[in-house]
Amino acid sequence: MAEEIAEADAVDESGESETDPGIENVQDKNAEDIASGSEDMPIENNETGDDLSTDVSEEDNAKTDKADASENEEEDNETETGIIASGTCENDEVVWELTVDGVLNISGTGDMGWGFSINATEIPWHKYKDDIRSVILDEGVTCVAPYAFSDCANLTEVSIPSGVTWIGDYAFANCSGLTEIALPDSLTSIGEHAFENCSSLSEITYSENLELEEVGQDAFGGTPWSEQAADENGLLIINKTLISCIGDKTTIVIPDTITKIAGEAFLGNKYIKEI
Repeated sequence: MAEEIAEADAVDESGESETDPGIENVQDKNAEDIASGSEDMPIENNETGDDLSTDVSEEDNAKTDKADASENEEEDNETETGIIASGTCENDEVVWELTVDGVLNISGTGDMGWGFSINATEIPWHKYKDDIRSVILDEGVTCVAPYAFSDCANLTEVSIPSGVTWIGDYAFANCSGLTEIALPDSLTSIGEHAFENCSSLSEITYSENLELEEVGQDAFGGTPWSEQAADENGLLIINKTLISCIGDKTTIVIPDTITKIAGEAFLGNKYIKEI
């Protein structure tokens, strides 16, 4: 009996000191999973145990689908309405709209609102300058803002209504595709460089009732019209108003038919010594 008890105690002591190899493998596997981090482990809701990684993916896909739908909707609207862009001028009573066929229409009441401190990049339709082929100002608009249509190289047609009194500095500068323009009787002032470097502008029409009070320096500089219209002394005359002197004569004889000399008519001419 004493020998059997001793053997049983030996078995108990051996069981306490040895570990089942199967248990060791499971523990090692768990340790490796913990060490590998949570990158490959699904995100679970602590309360419900639901897999959230699928929910996040579905949410991202929904946002992408919504953005794509919005873009397609804008394209469809552009096709249906024929409008590329639209908005207001600084004077919010004057609005503009550019169509897909390149017609820029400006309508409303009053001036566009921009003063002399404006530059081309502040004009809202300037980013579409290469798309503009025709400009229509409706009755009620009273001025063409400085830089309004400068650098619109594809612009070929302009309609300026009666009621416009002022064309600002550089308003049509570098519009190389513009071939003709009609000045309304209401116009009294044309800013500096307003039509400068309009290299195809060969025809300017106006009625005998047009009376310009001020024409800025180089308003028509670099245009075929200025070269064709100047007299032998380099004088540019509209009706009975002397608007500019572009020649290199040192002595200028002003014709008796001239009744008015526009402001800045001789500004910038370095050759004149005697009038």
